[in-house]
Amino acid sequence: MQLDTTEEHNTALLTKLDEHLLCLLASEGIREAQDILLSEEQLPLQAQDKDGRKALHIVVEKELHNILPLLLDRNPIPGLNDQDYHNRTPLEIALTMGNAPMTELLCGYGADHVKSLNQVQNTTQTSENSLATEAFFIGIVKKQNKPEDNGAGGGCLICLDEMEYKKACIHKSCSAAFHQKCISDYRPHSTNCPSCQEYTKCDDYVTLDTIKKLLKPALLTRRSLLSKILG
Repeated sequence: MQLDTTEEHNTALLTKLDEHLLCLLASEGIREAQDILLSEEQLPLQAQDKDGRKALHIVVEKELHNILPLLLDRNPIPGLNDQDYHNRTPLEIALTMGNAPMTELLCGYGADHVKSLNQVQNTTQTSENSLATEAFFIGIVKKQNKPEDNGAGGGCLICLDEMEYKKACIHKSCSAAFHQKCISDYRPHSTNCPSCQEYTKCDDYVTLDTIKKLLKPALLTRRSLLSKILG
């Protein structure tokens, strides 16, 4: 079915506006970019620059904290799990840059975090990278605590109760979260993950304390930033 002339014209205008928005974000034209996002609900936000970055990639890379919620509040969220030409998703960019608030926010909005935490733990760590990894952990637990869209309850996948960050653990392969006590009680009966059914060893589950010990970030900086994330 062909678009009529008016539809074709509107689509062309939106495409041009989408490309213009990308240029604004790259040059940090924040005020005008905000106005466009607030006024144009139908903007596709699929334009890419020469590096394959979409609007969300640029917003995370340039740490444009005021713009990020305007993109994440769209349904579906444009580019949430898309890779640029360097094979980086917005979440991976936030982790690499050590941006803890953006990492936690992207996880909370459903960025695909089903990837091994070892990749992050084995990289050279600054205190900022460590904070982002902690925020990654917290974001996963926070997201799983939320009830599903179909009304099903969130929480630990074994007992279904809500989890506290300090008492939770995450399976490194599938990122499913559980109470530490629930996993301790479950393991004598089965060595498979309760979520993905993969064979697991004890060290396949990581806790927030495990991450802190592995990464050894600066305590003062961590407490300051985490208080903002959890506040």
